[in-house]
Amino acid sequence: MRSLVRLVLFAIALGASAHARAEDEVEVSLYWNGQRLTKICRSYLKASRRELLTVAEVQDKGLCQGYVVGAVDAMFTETAISRTVFFCSPAHTDQTALVEIVAQYGVAHPEEWTGTGFALVSHALAKRFPCK
Repeated sequence: MRSLVRLVLFAIALGASAHARAEDEVEVSLYWNGQRLTKICRSYLKASRRELLTVAEVQDKGLCQGYVVGAVDAMFTETAISRTVFFCSPAHTDQTALVEIVAQYGVAHPEEWTGTGFALVSHALAKRFPCK
């Protein structure tokens, strides 16, 4: 009986979220490509120039920061597990600098927009902070 109740609740939630997505036109994807990441990171760059942001741009700025920091955390985790090193930044490099580098790189390299957002983050940081 509990399984049936859970199934019904899941179906209701799924239907409600599908309805909300259709009305709000929220993009749903298994991953973000470089173009999508660059689009939201343009709001980050706009904020760094101290320009006024719309509510949607404020949200995009936060999404950009969260995506980049999450990708960097994933890279550090992979480094700890497999010893694969993605980039070699100075010890004092903060999250703000990493996000700024990725945002600028995405705008400057539209040829990378068809790859994953993670690949764009990885390439941006590897080119800025190559390991010697």
